[in-house]
Amino acid sequence: MATKNALQIEAPAEDVNADVKHFGATESDKGGAGKSIINRVHGEVLRLRGIKTHLYDGDAGTQTLLTQLGTRDEKGRIAPKQEASEGVDFYDITDVNQRTRFLDSTEDDARVILHDHPGGAYAALARIIDSGDRDAQNNMDLSGIADVLRSAPVSPFFFHALTHEEPSTASVNRYIKAFEGPHFRHVVFINKQWGKLPGNFPFWFGFRDHEGNTVGGKTRERLLASGGIELWWPVLQSECAAKVSFYKIPFHQAGNDKRLSVTERGQAKKFWEEASAVVDESLKYLGL
Repeated sequence: MATKNALQIEAPAEDVNADVKHFGATESDKGGAGKSIINRVHGEVLRLRGIKTHLYDGDAGTQTLLTQLGTRDEKGRIAPKQEASEGVDFYDITDVNQRTRFLDSTEDDARVILHDHPGGAYAALARIIDSGDRDAQNNMDLSGIADVLRSAPVSPFFFHALTHEEPSTASVNRYIKAFEGPHFRHVVFINKQWGKLPGNFPFWFGFRDHEGNTVGGKTRERLLASGGIELWWPVLQSECAAKVSFYKIPFHQAGNDKRLSVTERGQAKKFWEEASAVVDESLKYLGL
C-alpha cells in the first residue's frame, strides 16, 4: 500500500474557491538546463500552499521528478502506481502510445497541472496532433497542439530553463513562436549555474561582435513584448544538491535533515528560501 510522503502530510487545506485551471510544462531542448529542479520546487511550494496540483514526469530516461516527489511504499521505494494528485504520474513523451497523456491531462480535476519534459521534447509535441514534418526553415509545425490548448478549459503556460549557450536561447524562441499570443504565458528561468550577470548569457541578452554587429537578444525582446517574464534561478552547491537528490529529501526539509552536514544544511536552507521566493514570483505572474 502506498504511503503519503512528508510533503503531502504537511500541506494545508486546499483553496476551494479557485476556478482557473493552470496547465503547463517545463521545457528546454537543451538537456541539463535545470528543468526538473525548477519543477520540484514549484511542486513543493504549490502543495505546501494547499493548491491542488497534479504533477507529471514525461522523461522516461531520468524520471527525476518522479524519483524525488513520487509517492513511496512502506519500504520507501517509489510506488509502481502513482496518482498525479499525490505523487507524480509518469509517461514517455517520446512514445507514440504514451504522449497523448500530455493533452489528455487538461481534463484533470486540479488547479495546477505541471509536466516535466526531457530535453528535445519539442519534436515529440509536434507529433501529438501535427505531423512532425519540417518546413523549408527546418521548423516543425505545432499549430494543431496550440489550437487544442487554446480551446481547452485551461490557462496554458510554459516554463523555460535557460543556460548560457545559444541552443538554449533558440529553444525558448522556438516555443514562443509555436505558442504565441495572449492565451499563452511564458516564464524564462535564467539559471545562475552558468553565471550571475547578463554578460554571462550573451545570446539571451545580446552582445556586440568583433565588427560591431548586435548578436542575440531578440528572443528576450520577443518574450517581454509578448508579456512573458524572466526570473533568475538560484544555485545549490553541487555536493549538497547531489546528496539532497540521493536521499530524496524535499527541498523545504533539507535545511533540517541530519544526513547533511551543518554546512550543507545551511546551503540547502538558503537555496530553499531563494528558490521558493522565485517560485512565488512565477506563481504571482500566473495568477496563483
